[in-house]
Amino acid sequence: MAARESHACGLNWLFTPCVAVPHDLRWGRTYEGFSEDVSIVGSLGAAEVIGVQSQAFPMAACAKHWVGDGGTSYGTGTDLFFFTGAPTGVLDQGDAVMDEAALRRDHVAAYLPLFDAGCLTVMASYSSWNGGKLHVNKYLLTHLLKEELGFDGLVVSDYNAINQISDKITREDSTFNESGLVFGAAWAAAVDAGIDMHMTAAGMIGFAGDLPYPQMLSEAERAVHFGLLSIERINDAVRRIIRVKLAMGLIHKYPTSPPPLWPSSLFANSSSARPTPGSAIEFDSCVGCETHRSIARAAVSKSLVLLKNRDGVLPLHNPARSSATVAAARARGGANG
Repeated sequence: MAARESHACGLNWLFTPCVAVPHDLRWGRTYEGFSEDVSIVGSLGAAEVIGVQSQAFPMAACAKHWVGDGGTSYGTGTDLFFFTGAPTGVLDQGDAVMDEAALRRDHVAAYLPLFDAGCLTVMASYSSWNGGKLHVNKYLLTHLLKEELGFDGLVVSDYNAINQISDKITREDSTFNESGLVFGAAWAAAVDAGIDMHMTAAGMIGFAGDLPYPQMLSEAERAVHFGLLSIERINDAVRRIIRVKLAMGLIHKYPTSPPPLWPSSLFANSSSARPTPGSAIEFDSCVGCETHRSIARAAVSKSLVLLKNRDGVLPLHNPARSSATVAAARARGGANG
């Protein structure tokens, strides 16, 4: 359903499913996760990947946010989205303080079924692991994800995430500092760590280190010339991007058999043998239609949890408080119309 409506809007890449495994209900993005149970997150995430990528048109899924965004410690959150009115220093984009065994068991494991289902792309997390930003963690992005787990697709940065590491990189690494670059140094560090594609505001927000395209490209080129990033790594990133486009049929028509990155199993339960690039299928009439809305309502109703009022906890009786705020002014708005 999401793939069809997105296709009608001219999109061929969805930043979904979210594979976060929330461990703290105080995290404002807990609702994005399927469950706190790793197996449920993995099975539902894999089902979404198959649903998104098995349509009669090119559409890529994106598993996010690699990795541990649901396990950050309270009080470590950043304030990089202060302009939205979000509280600072809580959990969002914080630090997942845990050993590798816990990270693999409680968070990495949720991704494995999605990779088996042929998920084409992965998005890195804004968050950190034991103090190190995920966007420059070569062990997690390259050695674990790409080499050990064999992920052949592309890894995309989160929105403007590379700008978030600029100050840290230039402050802590003398080599980058000597280059005189800020964005370029951070970009080189992130790509070297395993980021293949940079998602950017391209100067639209005008703060937090946001730069227009020409300046970003200039700094990136200078970073390569300064020796901060090898051409071999850039070529690898380009190959991964092209590989995904080939798998989607965006460059050439499909071969006799689907590419290894997009296994035949994806199409086992599909009405079409495999997606056909450029299919003249019209879904515009069903964008936000009642059929899709009713499906969404049914999904929500089946996922609701009824809490029992044991021991008469509710209603709350506190003479010091006469009211409770359940939503801020910025929360007013409509989802799906």
